[in-house]
Amino acid sequence: MKTPIKLGQKSPLMPCCPPSSSEHFPSVYLSGEEFADLPKEGTMTVRFKRRSLNTSEQEEKTHVDVSVDLVEIVSIEGESEEPQEESTGDVLDRLRKELLEKDDE
Repeated sequence: MKTPIKLGQKSPLMPCCPPSSSEHFPSVYLSGEEFADLPKEGTMTVRFKRRSLNTSEQEEKTHVDVSVDLVEIVSIEGESEEPQEESTGDVLDRLRKELLEKDDE
């Protein structure tokens, strides 16, 4: 298999909607505190297992759908982002915590 594989695809023509020039990409949802400092953009190496592979003939072309399970993130590279400003809720939570710690002393 040749790599890298570009994953962006043009939007399919839909009768209800005007054509779009933007590309759409497959996405992965990750949840957990360990992803709080994930760079906005970068390179990620993952270990995966193929769950399913389906092929079909459509308009004289072979169409392939693959489902994979991401088993492990091996590495992440990217530039760290500028620190984000605290939201109002975060500031209030921090100040409340500081006040409660002073009361305990």
